[in-house]
Amino acid sequence: MAGDLKITQSGEGGVAQAIAAQLGMVEQRALIALAIEANVIMLDAQRRAPMDTGELRTSAKVEQVQAGRNVGMFRVVFGAPYAKYVHYRKYSRTASMKYRPEGKRRWKKIRGNVTGEIRHATGERLFLQHAMEYARHGMVSRVAEGAKVG
Repeated sequence: MAGDLKITQSGEGGVAQAIAAQLGMVEQRALIALAIEANVIMLDAQRRAPMDTGELRTSAKVEQVQAGRNVGMFRVVFGAPYAKYVHYRKYSRTASMKYRPEGKRRWKKIRGNVTGEIRHATGERLFLQHAMEYARHGMVSRVAEGAKVG
C-alpha cells in the first residue's frame, strides 16, 4: 500500500537504521514539496505583479532559509529596489521642484514631503500576499502528500 512504512531487520541496529533511513526520505521529500509550493507561489505572484518594464517580475526568486537543525524554510523574494513600493502602492519622499510663475523671470523652488499612490495599468497591489493567501489553502495536505514514502 502506498505510503506504508516498510522496515526490514538485518541484525543488531538494523531496525534503527531502517527507521532513520525512512525518516530521512520523508524529510527530504517534505523539503522538495515545500520548495515546489514556494515556486508555485512565486509564479502566481509574478503573474499578479504590476508590469511596466518587466524588471519587477524577473527579479522574483525563491531562497532556501535554514531555520533550526532539520527544518527547511523557503522565502519568495522580489529583488527589484522598488518592489516594496509597488507591492503596497505607496510612496513617501521629500521632493523639490522648480517652476517659473507665469510672467515672472525668476524660478521658484518648492520643497516638501510628497505622498501618494502608485498606479499601474496591469497587476494588483499586495501581489505576493494574495499569492500566499491563495496557496495557503490545502498547502499542508499537498506537502504531506508529497512527503509520503512508498
